[in-house]
Amino acid sequence: MKALSFGEILWDVIGDNEYLGGTVLNLSSHLSKLGNDSWIVSSVGNDSRGERALIAIKRFGVNLDYVEITEQYPTGHVSVTLNDSGQPTYNIHENVAWDNISLNIPSGEYDVFCFGTLAQRNQVSQNSLYQVLNKIKVNHVFFDVNLRQSYFSKEIVEKSLQFATIVKLNDEEVIELSKLLFQENLSEDDFAKKIIEKFDLEIVIVTRGGDGCAVYSSGEKVEIPGIKIVIKDTVGAGDAFSAGFLHRYFQTNDLKLSAQFANELGAYVASRAGAIPD
Repeated sequence: MKALSFGEILWDVIGDNEYLGGTVLNLSSHLSKLGNDSWIVSSVGNDSRGERALIAIKRFGVNLDYVEITEQYPTGHVSVTLNDSGQPTYNIHENVAWDNISLNIPSGEYDVFCFGTLAQRNQVSQNSLYQVLNKIKVNHVFFDVNLRQSYFSKEIVEKSLQFATIVKLNDEEVIELSKLLFQENLSEDDFAKKIIEKFDLEIVIVTRGGDGCAVYSSGEKVEIPGIKIVIKDTVGAGDAFSAGFLHRYFQTNDLKLSAQFANELGAYVASRAGAIPD
């Protein structure tokens, strides 16, 4: 599978430790670790964090052709605070390299293109994102809603959904988007049905943390129970889930097998420190 992703490269700072992360970098790295050809469109600063990021990304097997090094902005980082159950809260520092992605836009053919809402918080990166979407040839567009703080709007979500074929969100985001898009408090089933119909989506995936996930398509629903683990931290677990689902889905075209494998990979990452553990 050839996968192209667009978005943030950053360091998650948890206590005294720094872990390379960012939703699309996590996804790209796990896709590569699973044996796929993986590219990322992003930007890092010409600084120590940027240098360390590029070394690590290369080690993960992600292609760096579309990662620019900028003198104008620092490499992104996020201050992460974990509660007693390992759930993170984020302080996502602004006006960093990945907010200002403006390199030559890639073209070509890919099996899947992956993106989210966070990289659209700045107009520069948002414009570059839609240039890529309008230029490449792709079989599937994977949109991970991934709402963070106030870095999203109805306009951003709706425009993203118009490009998407596969959408992933969590059960809390179902509640948020029910109100944002439909001005209703919809059940998960009703929300999935309405969003599939309105935006002509092929697949909607709802993750439920430790309670597993549900996958919806027209006329079909698959539910997979959670896997009991001892949580180390949940940073990046959703991204590993996404990679697992896409990897298995492009192999099998089977929703149940894909969701089962996604659950397993997400649970494994949640049981380890950092977003991209060995």
